[in-house]
Order: sequence, then C-alpha cells, then structure tokens
Amino acid sequence: MVLATDPTSGELAVRILSSASELGFHTIPVWTEGDDAHIAHAHEAVQLASVSSYTEPSYLMFLCLEHRVGLVHPGYGFLSESPGLCQLLEEAGITFVGPSADLLIMTGDKLSERKLAEKCGVSGVGQGGR
Repeated sequence: MVLATDPTSGELAVRILSSASELGFHTIPVWTEGDDAHIAHAHEAVQLASVSSYTEPSYLMFLCLEHRVGLVHPGYGFLSESPGLCQLLEEAGITFVGPSADLLIMTGDKLSERKLAEKCGVSGVGQGGR
C-alpha cells in the first residue's frame, strides 16, 4: 500500500498509516523535505524530489510498479480528485482507494455532476433542496 497524500495533511497521513498497519497492510508513504512526520508510522517510505512530484501521476505510477504496490490511498488532497492517477492505477490493476476514474471525471465537471445527482434522485440548491 502506498499513501500518496498531499503535503498539507500530516496528521491525517498518520491516521491512515496506523489504520492500514492495523489491517495488515505494508505501508509505503511518499514524502518530501519538510513533510516527513508521518513516515515514522510506516514500514518504509519513498522520498519525492519535490512537492511538484505529487502532481505527476506517471511518476507516482512508476513508484507503485517499482515497489510492487497493490493499493494506493491518495489521502484527502488534490490526488484524491485526480482522474489521471486513478485511471493509470486502474489500468495497471492497482486499487485506488476512492471513486473510479469515470466518476472523478464526471464529478469534476459541475454540469455532469448535477446531471448525475438528478439521475440519482438527489436534489440540489435551486432544485427544491435545502
């Protein structure tokens, strides 16, 4: 399992790593200089060259393949909403903990999101919702 969380959620990363370890997962978070408080709670860790590496799905995918990762938890930052990363992982047979790439694409567009909500019977603001 790799935790590819954004660099602003250290406490959250610790919680995810602790829970994953309790469930029996071998944890491998990625981290950058100054964002390393959570790595003490992991089995091993991979240092990224820079914060911008978090936004490079192909590089994160390379790390997953290199470390034989089967599951990726993206944390709750921008990676959790990245259809590009999710799609690469899905194509490689790696589990993305979160919505599918198709759903991320659909909900990334507000018009598609509204149509999906209507299809599911969920009312929104201006549609009888509160």
